[in-house]
Amino acid sequence: MKNLVVIDVDNVLADSIRTWCKLVKERLAVDIKFENITSHKLVGCVPFTPAQIFDLQDNVWGNWPQLPTTEEGIPHILEQLQGMDYRINLATSGPVRHVRYVRKWLARNRIPYDKFENVKNKSNLSADILVDDAPEEIRAFASTKRSAFLYDRPWNRALANGRFLRITKLSQLIQHLHQPSNQTRLLAATQVR
Repeated sequence: MKNLVVIDVDNVLADSIRTWCKLVKERLAVDIKFENITSHKLVGCVPFTPAQIFDLQDNVWGNWPQLPTTEEGIPHILEQLQGMDYRINLATSGPVRHVRYVRKWLARNRIPYDKFENVKNKSNLSADILVDDAPEEIRAFASTKRSAFLYDRPWNRALANGRFLRITKLSQLIQHLHQPSNQTRLLAATQVR
């Protein structure tokens, strides 16, 4: 049976918070720097009400054709992962109202996957590996002694190294999974701490 990798969409595949920051500058003339974001949820770390934040997030996904990927070559990287005999589930914990836009965005960007899920907690999914930018998801997933990869973002840099590996680009996931010595180190990281 193939191992299952769950990959988060927002901020791992889709560059939604960086796009949100640009939208804030265009619409509200407030310069919020991506590097200064301290929470992927945005509430409490920017000077706006939750309603304003959510309205702008709706605009980011409502304008999905303009939403860039976080890095170049994502389709090729995920095809490589599938070629290594991994199943790929893409997951979002975003609002249900964004799901139709997310699916269109995935298709437009030719991002391959086996299944798409809209879930509250990705850490509760029955998967072997999780790639996410949310510190709480990575901590919860890794605490079950499964392989967790934290996709590096400003809001997760305060998270001390633990039962996970930090990656700055998705190709590093391939490198870690492709080499048996890296797989051994990953298993050790999830078991030792």
